[in-house]
Amino acid sequence: MVMDDQSAVSRSLARNRLGWLLLGGLMLASAAPLTVVGGGVTTGWAVTGLLGIPAAYVLGAALLTLFAVGYTTMASRLPNAGAFYTLQTAGLGRPAGVAAGWVALASYCAMQIGLYGGLGVVGSDAMAQVLGVQVPWYAVAAAGWAVIAICGVLKVDFNGLVLLVLLVVEIAVVLVFDVVQLAHPHAGAVSAAAMNPSTLTSGGASGLVAVVIALTGFVGFEDAPNYAEEAKAGATTKAVFVSLAITAVLYSVSSFAMTVAAGPGNVIAGSTTYGTEFLFHLAGPYVPHILIDVGRLLFVTSLFAAGLAFHGTFNRYAFAMGRDRVLPARLSRTWGRTRSPAYASLTQSTIAALVLIAVAVSGADPQVVLFFDGTVWAGFGVLLLLTACCVAQLRYFARHGGATIWQRVICPSLAGLGLAVVVVVSATSFGTLMGVPDDSLQARLMLAAFAAIIAAAVFWALVRRRLAPDAYDLIGRTGDDVYLAATGRTGTAGRTGTPDPIVLGGEV
Repeated sequence: MVMDDQSAVSRSLARNRLGWLLLGGLMLASAAPLTVVGGGVTTGWAVTGLLGIPAAYVLGAALLTLFAVGYTTMASRLPNAGAFYTLQTAGLGRPAGVAAGWVALASYCAMQIGLYGGLGVVGSDAMAQVLGVQVPWYAVAAAGWAVIAICGVLKVDFNGLVLLVLLVVEIAVVLVFDVVQLAHPHAGAVSAAAMNPSTLTSGGASGLVAVVIALTGFVGFEDAPNYAEEAKAGATTKAVFVSLAITAVLYSVSSFAMTVAAGPGNVIAGSTTYGTEFLFHLAGPYVPHILIDVGRLLFVTSLFAAGLAFHGTFNRYAFAMGRDRVLPARLSRTWGRTRSPAYASLTQSTIAALVLIAVAVSGADPQVVLFFDGTVWAGFGVLLLLTACCVAQLRYFARHGGATIWQRVICPSLAGLGLAVVVVVSATSFGTLMGVPDDSLQARLMLAAFAAIIAAAVFWALVRRRLAPDAYDLIGRTGDDVYLAATGRTGTAGRTGTPDPIVLGGEV
């Protein structure tokens, strides 16, 4: 059925709003650089007991770069607000696409809500340290929730600009700390031991766990194709590689600088003792105290920025699947003034509010229940999606061709093998990543949740195929296909320089 123009607009996103710079800012904000440098790096040292965390970030970035080659090539042909959902459908069929969509929705929602827990705890501590004001965690989390809920229905380029400004300040402070630490080496000597990959291989399984922890610091780089319907031509591909390059350099250099300032023999003990304060502890003697206070406040805004970015990712998956009737159709409605996925945004904000209220009322530790458990679980979900996407790339390009051998075979194969190893290590060490025994009931249940989501999604898709074949055929359409079919237009669907959409091929 063909909708009229007004109906098409109400279910389409704003076109040509994002260039590569704003889009790259969104991706970098998702990664939360200061949070990774101040928290992820120290967690890596404390959990693994290995010096080579800087080398782990380099290896992680190399693996994800291999993945990005085929990923961006395939995504550029299939523009859709639900990237993994559409790519899995194109490569492995509609049941696999629905499973990927549901896993993505659950993972990014858990990531976003988990960040509220971190925002509440870190924000409360920062206000006590910097301002001398005692504020409960849930008040800070509620304030962040309110701002993100409002931003979620505003223009996407406005959100991109806000995140870009916060990001520039955040990275500037991290670079100042890096320079200070490199200029003041422990015992007057600089050691490059932390950059030696052998410091990871000597740790056996712990070395692979270190790579897993490093990879979670890059989560968010893959979100650029989710904005393909709103981005200018070529912006998504450039944003993916720019964000990967910046985070790779920032994480490896910053973590190396910490080993220089503390001394290779002291970073593990220091990380265990000081935790997220270790970065500020090392830089504190050499910079004005006000800069340390600014750094603590930026730690809070880093979590806020990541929360806002992942809120946008959830919204676009919900929008895309609502448009294809994989989820309730109302989720595909956009707000006329901003063309943002407003109904999806309100839905995610409602879910987040209910979870925050439940945690606050129960008295559970938000840092453990939300921030640690939620983000670890979500990160594993993203690793599953990345790995499955490599298989989808291989099958899609085998049928359609039109890409170099690096894009269609070599890079997806190497990335798929590497990511498969990472997934296996993550699954077997899931308890370690969460801070509980690997064979604990909690670790097993959280892993089983993914199996349940995938099984339910595949079952739903198969039932849909049998009972509603016309609706089943809607699954996995590209954003351009939907827009052009709805308006009766032809060509590029309004995205300057974008080639005509390639029809999805293959069906399972």
